[in-house]
Amino acid sequence: MEQTNIARAYSEVDAILEKMDKANVEKIPIKLRKMFKEEKDVEYQNKIDIYNKVQKKELEPKTLTLLAMLYLNYWCENDEEENSLIKQYAENDRKSEEETREKYNPDNLFKNKEKNKEQIANNSTETSLIIVEKEKWYKKIFNFVKNFIKK
Repeated sequence: MEQTNIARAYSEVDAILEKMDKANVEKIPIKLRKMFKEEKDVEYQNKIDIYNKVQKKELEPKTLTLLAMLYLNYWCENDEEENSLIKQYAENDRKSEEETREKYNPDNLFKNKEKNKEQIANNSTETSLIIVEKEKWYKKIFNFVKNFIKK
């Protein structure tokens, strides 16, 4: 699954590079461009339209990561822009980690479990048990023979 996502991302990056200004593409090392071409998923039909602006939601998440890496390493005009991007990426990472920490906080997981146990306990007192009568063995045989004869 991971390999197909990466191959799709390479396909999208390669398609974007084909549509970009030649001067910007030449800033990327030939070896890297060659890797995008060789490792891409040739069967994948990307959703990139050269006549419309590309939307983030149309691209694979890995594609966005690769484009960010390319921009940071090859297309930044000066050190100030590069430092600004690094700070922005670090801030985005910090926010993502905080969201993950809140979502998977062990304390909250145990609190939710306790709430669920209380709800189950409340619901179990409200429900009544259903009495299941077991059929005697000789009645089972009699019904089997009866059904067999009917067929």
